[in-house]
Order: sequence, then C-alpha cells, then structure tokens
Amino acid sequence: MIVPDTFLDFVGKHIESIMQEWPIVRQLSIVTGLRQCYVDREPGQDACKILFQLMEGSNLVVRRASAYALAEMYPSLLLKQTEKLLISGSAGQREIGIWAAIFVSDDKGFVEQWQIARHDQERVVREAASLSYQDRLDRKRCAQYLDIVLDTDQNDLGHLWRYGQTLCDIGDDETLRHVRAGIHVAGFTVNKRAWLAWLAKKLQSNWERRQKRTSGRSSNVKCPSQ
Repeated sequence: MIVPDTFLDFVGKHIESIMQEWPIVRQLSIVTGLRQCYVDREPGQDACKILFQLMEGSNLVVRRASAYALAEMYPSLLLKQTEKLLISGSAGQREIGIWAAIFVSDDKGFVEQWQIARHDQERVVREAASLSYQDRLDRKRCAQYLDIVLDTDQNDLGHLWRYGQTLCDIGDDETLRHVRAGIHVAGFTVNKRAWLAWLAKKLQSNWERRQKRTSGRSSNVKCPSQ
C-alpha cells in the first residue's frame, strides 16, 4: 500500500537524482506510484509538479508516461502546461510541448496547439507537430483495437490476428503496457496468453525502432523489458 504523503516527500526530495541516475524502469515506477496514490483522490500540487518535471526530462519513454498520467489525473493542468511549453523561447521545450499534447483529452485543444507548432520557426518543432498529429490518430485506433484484442470473451486468434498486427505497426509504449497486462489475464486461454507475449515482444521492438528513427537519440527511447 502506497502512502501518498510519504511517497511524495521522498520523490520530491530526490527528484533530480531520480531523473539523472535511476534506470528507466524505476523512473516509470514513480509515475505508476503517483497514479496509484491518486486513484480515489485529487492530485495535489506536489504530485503534478513531479510529473511536470518527469515530462520535461531527457527520456522519451518517461516523458510520454508522465504526460499520459497527467492526462488521466488532471487533464486541465496538462493542457495548461503544454500551452506554456509551446510559447517557450526554447525550441526543445516547444518540441516537448507538442509531443505531450498528444495526450490532451480535448480534441479542440490539441488542434489549437498543433496549429501553433506546425507553424513554428524551428524545423524540429514543425516536424514534431506533423509526427504528433499522426501519433494521436494512431493512439485512437490502438484504443479501439486493444478493446478487441483484450476482450475476455474473444480467444479466436484467427479473428484477432489482424488487429494484433496493426497494434505492432502503430502501437506505442502505453499499448505495450496494456498488452503485457493481458498476458496475465486468467480468462484467456494458454494460446492467447502466449500470443500476447509474442505480440508484446514484437510491439516493443517495432516501437523502439520507430522512436529511434523519429528522435535520432537511441539511448533515450529504449523501453524497459519486463
């Protein structure tokens, strides 16, 4: 059982060393812990501040997970923070802003931010805007296909195969987490759980390759193995 105040106090005191020294999987555990702390309570300012810091860090996987957590926990704050990043004087901050905007729940809000980024004076931000737009479309499609693949009443792999292949082609780190969780669902047949394990492995490889091609920073995009 996570005690929110104790957990927040520890992370808040050590956030700089966590971001600089901790491996990806442990940084992701901080994001997971924050989400678990606030399942039944509104996140406070300290929790949001930690997620903002992680969202603006050097690792793409951790940035995405933090933005996704904010989208679930406090969507209005995520929207405000991405708006702030997109008017920053730093191109790097603006690039982070448009990538985080992928997780903004309001379609109108995302489009407004995308319009700003696609006309940015820096090419790297304009390219990020183009890729983020497609990424957002892919996320919506993945959500629909995950519902089909992880349906506990559906164990026909012949029917599920094409949806799984599409998830491998366009799925991201969040898709990967859902597929990995499905491996342990007791209601699935042994064959389906084995297929999901294969799917997770292929999805991870494909997503890492796409992100390396996108960012050119291979050291910053590796997914944690589980």
